[in-house]
Amino acid sequence: MKKTESELMGTKTGVHNVLINNIGQYIRSNQKNRNARQDFHDFNNIITQLKKLRIDADYKDTVFDLRKSQNSITLAKELLPILKRA
Repeated sequence: MKKTESELMGTKTGVHNVLINNIGQYIRSNQKNRNARQDFHDFNNIITQLKKLRIDADYKDTVFDLRKSQNSITLAKELLPILKRA
């Protein structure tokens, strides 16, 4: 996506948000993928859920149980085909 590490680290919105936004834009603008619009929608939905789970696991004082772990794995597996089509 032609971003250097220093460009990503210098953002105020955070590296994760910059990467997610850039990947989403790349998916949406992929003219080779007939389902780019749907993939973009699905990407945003899945990545939002994964972000929430990561924030819960990393920053909140809650139990990250087997159910949440399995949900994270399932969402990641759903995301892989979208990323491969991009």
